[in-house]
Amino acid sequence: MKEKEKLTKNRLILIKALYEHGKKHANNGTCLDRMIATHNFDNAIEFLLKSIAVKFEISIKKRNKYLNFYDLWKVITEKTSLPYAEDIFALHDLRNQVQHHSTIPSSESISRFVSCTKEFLVKILKEFFEIEYDKLYLSLLIENEGLQEKVMKIERVFESGDYKKCVNLCLGVLTDVTWGTKSIEGIAFSAGRLTSFFGAEKELKNITTKEYIKKTYPNNKLAKEVGKALSQLGQSSTCMQFLTLPQKTLFLKLFDTIIKQKISKKDAQDSINFVVDVILNWEEIGLIKTNKNPQVIQDANTN
Repeated sequence: MKEKEKLTKNRLILIKALYEHGKKHANNGTCLDRMIATHNFDNAIEFLLKSIAVKFEISIKKRNKYLNFYDLWKVITEKTSLPYAEDIFALHDLRNQVQHHSTIPSSESISRFVSCTKEFLVKILKEFFEIEYDKLYLSLLIENEGLQEKVMKIERVFESGDYKKCVNLCLGVLTDVTWGTKSIEGIAFSAGRLTSFFGAEKELKNITTKEYIKKTYPNNKLAKEVGKALSQLGQSSTCMQFLTLPQKTLFLKLFDTIIKQKISKKDAQDSINFVVDVILNWEEIGLIKTNKNPQVIQDANTN
């Protein structure tokens, strides 16, 4: 893939990520979540408009200033038509009310914009960039190559329609990440030990160290396994602390999903999104090693 095409695709993936993140907040339904969702939907739309401008080589600046949202829409529609203008303008107006006047969006408004934003993204992606919304895999944002490969395998299974296998694979990757693969930084391991031994006496902490077990029980497989289990339990406890409340809710939902007789497409998609979200979150805060430097896409905010 050429560098320009790769950059464009990365932008489109981020646009989808913005929308999906906003949708999660919309589903949570609190006042704060509705405000955040409004911003996410609007940002996704504006980022997509700028991507269209790049495609058509339309300048998004005038007299060294970035065009505002309405002027950007205007210069694009002078070249080509855009759908859902009434809905998109209503969304942007609401975003400005939230941003500048502390307006709290209603549940009805959010429901409307969850739908129309998705419809706009789907239509524009297909007509202007010849790509299906569902083909924009968030896994491509994962920097750890090993984990990215595993998640991409899950996405291929998702495409095949085997949703139960998809969810089971999600659980497998989540287990690898949470319970300690080589991708986890040593700092998580050390912090995990402290977490698992919270409130324990010094003696317990000492006898479960690798050094103590190796010295005292050099040939005792059970002792080694006990020490290993305690370490992994501690690492798991530490990693779970880095999940947000909505993530923990989704985590429990994922485990609840695997006991179902029939797994829906939505169950499988939610599971993939959750696993990707956790990995990206832990990469960002340094819990997971990455194999390459993150690509930064510069952009300017416009009102």
